[in-house]
Amino acid sequence: LRRFINRKIVPLRVAEIEQEIAVLHQEMKVQIREKLADMRASGALGGGTGEQETRNGESGKRFRFSDNLKRAIYGVVTLELDLAFLKNELKSVMERTDFDISETTVRKRVYQELLRFWPPGLIISTDISRAHSEYKGKVKRRVQRVDHSYTALLQ
Repeated sequence: LRRFINRKIVPLRVAEIEQEIAVLHQEMKVQIREKLADMRASGALGGGTGEQETRNGESGKRFRFSDNLKRAIYGVVTLELDLAFLKNELKSVMERTDFDISETTVRKRVYQELLRFWPPGLIISTDISRAHSEYKGKVKRRVQRVDHSYTALLQ
């Protein structure tokens, strides 16, 4: 039964997740374009978008991640991790011996992929990682509050 599920159902779920990721990518591109247009209009980006100009503080402005953009980054990373888990599971059922995909490898790869959505030098993968971590912490705190409230109701 496990083999049947992994051979028939897991590939369908993999395709669904890949489609969800593609949708999130498109949403992120739109949000980033809008944010960059706002920054250009307000003069926050200045004349160039080189790393030294924006990262060393000469222009005084850095790209600020909106909550929606952080949520999208968190969603993409979470889906990519789910996808890696399913692919690892599928490999184990198919009795393939190549290495499992690690969480760290997936996150680093995703950050590099997302980096392409910004002009070169405006942000670095660490900025994306930080935005992901901030939103992940927010989700974790929200879950803890709900768990705490639920536990208090039971007492």
